[in-house]
Amino acid sequence: MTWVTKTFRRTLGLAAGASLIVGCGGGEAGESAEPADGTDGAPIVATISPAEAVRIQQRALELEAEVEARLSGYDTIRGRGKSGDLVYAFSAYFDGESLRLIREYQDSGAYGHSDNDYYFVDGALTYYVQGQISRVLNPAGPPTSDAIVVRLYFDPEGRLDHAEKTLNGFPVPLEGYEELSVRRRSEALREAALAGGGEQEIAVAQPLGPIAVELEPGSSSVVHEGRIVAREVRNYVVTAERGQQLSVGLDSESRYVQFVVQFVGQSVYDSRRSNERSWSDELPRDGDYTVRVYLSRGEAERGGSAEYELTIGLAGGSEPRK
Repeated sequence: MTWVTKTFRRTLGLAAGASLIVGCGGGEAGESAEPADGTDGAPIVATISPAEAVRIQQRALELEAEVEARLSGYDTIRGRGKSGDLVYAFSAYFDGESLRLIREYQDSGAYGHSDNDYYFVDGALTYYVQGQISRVLNPAGPPTSDAIVVRLYFDPEGRLDHAEKTLNGFPVPLEGYEELSVRRRSEALREAALAGGGEQEIAVAQPLGPIAVELEPGSSSVVHEGRIVAREVRNYVVTAERGQQLSVGLDSESRYVQFVVQFVGQSVYDSRRSNERSWSDELPRDGDYTVRVYLSRGEAERGGSAEYELTIGLAGGSEPRK
């Protein structure tokens, strides 16, 4: 493990009353995830006790210490490759036929790099920790860097048990696509290791991150079509000005597809609460507004999927909105 991840581990702590990230969707951080109709709701954040958080952390630390203590005695398979702009290298550690750890280094060039550790018990991903330096390119000056730490804890049945994420030392929400991305990446790396490592190109469909919505000056709208699966989330980001009129319309044959409009992490509109999948209002501030599309909790946990059409409009203003 590199210096970056070790340093992050020393500085990361869990505050009392930590949040358990159980999925993704609309609502405000720390808000109760009670379903609207007794069966479905936005699977966002549920509160766990400090004692439970400590128990989960301790279990992961014990696993990490056990694996680290025996690391030199494990069989090792190494691989490397390139996927687009991403260059990666990994080492997979086996106790006989049992995979215990995959340690990966990713380098995205000008966009940063990360160290990712995937711990396994009985073949199942149990604990994931990432230390990442993410660079933000600034046209008007030198790039800036963000330090990101992500920890995911899984229970014996493979469900996400607890999650922690910090940005420059401050807790931030885990995006829904991040959990799914870790699951897919760990499975792809496991298969690559079982295939013998070496030079490989790991082709794995990565869930989408934030999508910038591009609109023409003045009054205009744009339509995005998509398909959402299980706990995936789609984040559409609109940069707008105070006084402009933002409108959102969601069309889907599935009644389980919902959306929430957020500004600086706070809900501006939640379709689940209003039971209306269209909304329009004058914006109170300048900045980035995020439209988050997701499946309601019950459908997400059942592994459901749905296609949708999202229309986003912006009226007023004289500059192109991105």
